Amino acid sequence: MQKGLGIELRFARLFRLRFGYFEDIPGQRGGILIEDSLYHTSHISLLRYLTKPVPNKGRAKISGFCWGVGIEWNGVKVDAGIDEQIYDFPTPNLRFQISCRFH
Repeated sequence: MQKGLGIELRFARLFRLRFGYFEDIPGQRGGILIEDSLYHTSHISLLRYLTKPVPNKGRAKISGFCWGVGIEWNGVKVDAGIDEQIYDFPTPNLRFQISCRFH
C-alpha cells in the first residue's frame, strides 16, 4: 500500500516550496531500509520503526523524502520536483514543468 504526506508553503504569491514523504513498502520504495550483520536488507514502514520494537535493527537508512520548488509570475509557472530519495539506488529523478495561463 502506498502512503504519502506533503506540505506546500507559498511566499508572496510568487514562490512555492514543497516537502513530502512517500513510502510503498511492498514495492520497496521509501520507508526504512534495515541492513543486518549478514547484509540482508528489508523495508519497514517509518511509522512501524518509530512505534514498535524492530528485531535485529542493524543499520537503518531512511528514505522516502521528496521536495520541490516553483516560481509563478504573470501567469507563467516554472516548477521542479525531486524525489530521488524515494529509491534505494542512486537516481537523478528530477521533474521540470513549465505552464502558462492566458487571460
